[in-house]
Amino acid sequence: MAWYLVCLISIVAVAQVDSTELPHQGTNMAIKFEKLGSCENFPNGDIKLSNISTQQIGRNQVVVSGQLDVKVPVDEKFKLQEILTRCNSKFERGNCEEFPPSIFDLCEHLAEEDKVWSGLVHHLENFTPKCPVPPGSYAFHNLKPIIVSAPLLPGYWIAKYEGFIGKDRVMCFQNEMSFNRQKDKSV
Repeated sequence: MAWYLVCLISIVAVAQVDSTELPHQGTNMAIKFEKLGSCENFPNGDIKLSNISTQQIGRNQVVVSGQLDVKVPVDEKFKLQEILTRCNSKFERGNCEEFPPSIFDLCEHLAEEDKVWSGLVHHLENFTPKCPVPPGSYAFHNLKPIIVSAPLLPGYWIAKYEGFIGKDRVMCFQNEMSFNRQKDKSV
């Protein structure tokens, strides 16, 4: 559940991230949100985001509001699988590279501080960051996305997050974003 939300928070809008891998001084990586929502083949999971809205509050600054709807208890059986795919561009989907999936034990790390999801967990109304997470609707308002500065490869990225309780898939969320190099005009 937390990684599901991290995905939303980390790429929900246009932002600029300094890239340490780019060789030219003053070059930034522009990140553009393209698509955000439930997986097309799994639109009504037991854990989903709803009423999502974004608001531009300044140059490259956005806040996100919405609601996390949880229909099933989330306990130590809940596992989150993250699958990242990189394509050359939005329109060149035939030449994509899928990275090995990562699997996370959410309950083990939910309450930890200084994690990418910590801000979101503390913005959820009537939410206690511990498992089991009871069913309910948890609203969040004016949450500023956390963009982690890291070397990023240009291209079109697809991040898919699937949540499982045992063998049952209870969540599927997908977002898509473009990462492109931009020359800083101030240099």
